[in-house]
Amino acid sequence: DLHSFPTRRSSDLSLSVTPNPTTGKFTIQSDSNGFTDVVVYDIHGNLMVPVTRFVESKELDASDWPDGVYVVHFGRPVTMGHVVKLVKVSSR
Repeated sequence: DLHSFPTRRSSDLSLSVTPNPTTGKFTIQSDSNGFTDVVVYDIHGNLMVPVTRFVESKELDASDWPDGVYVVHFGRPVTMGHVVKLVKVSSR
């Protein structure tokens, strides 16, 4: 599927980012039975989304971000040891 990045799975948590690539809004979805923390950085390490806690899914908006590759760090609260890449492209 062109609009879905492969799910990242660990022994206790998986996360998907869709659509990916995105032109704006995207959804982060976790199969966790509890809270998941997520933070997003650009490829240069600049913080795009501060730590956000959610259960099941969270919609975020990258419409104002420059095109490029972003890094979504996620995990259980306090232990954010997993990473998924997000690609932002123009909506042309």
